Amino acid sequence: MDPNQLRFVMKITHFLLLLGSAVFVPCPGFADWREFTSADGAKTIEADIRSYDADANTVTLQMRDNRVLTTPVSTFSKADREHIREVGLAFVTGRNLWIEFEDVENKISEKRNPANGYQTLELEHHYRLEVRNNGAVPIEGLTVEYQVFYAAYEE
Repeated sequence: MDPNQLRFVMKITHFLLLLGSAVFVPCPGFADWREFTSADGAKTIEADIRSYDADANTVTLQMRDNRVLTTPVSTFSKADREHIREVGLAFVTGRNLWIEFEDVENKISEKRNPANGYQTLELEHHYRLEVRNNGAVPIEGLTVEYQVFYAAYEE
């Protein structure tokens, strides 16, 4: 593959990887419905967590009918409060994740061809994926999976 084509493909791959990292941020339409129970056990609602504010100790939920409710976490049962905090930490962590995908090219040798005056380069290619936690919440057991797709075109 021509080095220029490879660079173009890698730029596209980098863009797609960055686009794919948006999966860490919650998207409307992709809901994890859960039945939440009030602290006294008298009422239940089915909703999805949209956001969590640890400082204010509030959670924003979206119901199936698309209504949005922001309420204190203390409104819910102990099991639901623990679930809200776990999901809330995942929101915060995902928003502070930094991902870089890089095509690394090293020159192994370079020599001049006296027959045609051109240089002959021998290059080594490899890819580096770096994931960094820029937040205060520690991340344990993070698994990163990726695939590299490329296409070669002939004239």
